[in-house]
Amino acid sequence: YLCYCSPTNTGTTLHTYGYNYITNVSITNTTLNYTSPQSTGATIPGGYNQLWPINATSSNTATLTQGIQYTLNATSAYTGYPIIAWLDWDGNGVHDSAEVIQLTAASNGTNYSGTFIIPYSSVSGYTGLRFRIGYNPGFNANQSCYNYSSGYETEDYVVEILAAAGCSGTPSG
Repeated sequence: YLCYCSPTNTGTTLHTYGYNYITNVSITNTTLNYTSPQSTGATIPGGYNQLWPINATSSNTATLTQGIQYTLNATSAYTGYPIIAWLDWDGNGVHDSAEVIQLTAASNGTNYSGTFIIPYSSVSGYTGLRFRIGYNPGFNANQSCYNYSSGYETEDYVVEILAAAGCSGTPSG
């Protein structure tokens, strides 16, 4: 997760502007429930936040299991700023279009959510979860590293993927 495109890791410019527009990120029924300590609209260098886990119970990480469905939630400071996410299932250090999690806005226009299932083919271990926010129309599935002049913030998290529990007992029926 240290090789993802970013101003910090690879010198990649992700935003012309940099403001705190993603105010909360969570995955339902996990420990990930991170609220930004910065004020809304605060300038963020390069519009980039790298949020590494502090410990196993930290609010900025989650442990996810293959085959389980999760709900990803994100909150925008303002309406009209779509949020998109990527989870690096294959652990190759690239957030590609097959790994996008589409988030849909609630009626209030600031709360976004989307469901996803960790594929059985995903690589176990630590991997990257990226969120990007930009002015309408926002980012598309191929723009995890794109420098979008109307993009405002990128947040990177590290999550752990666990292998699905094996079958046990004698099959019946």
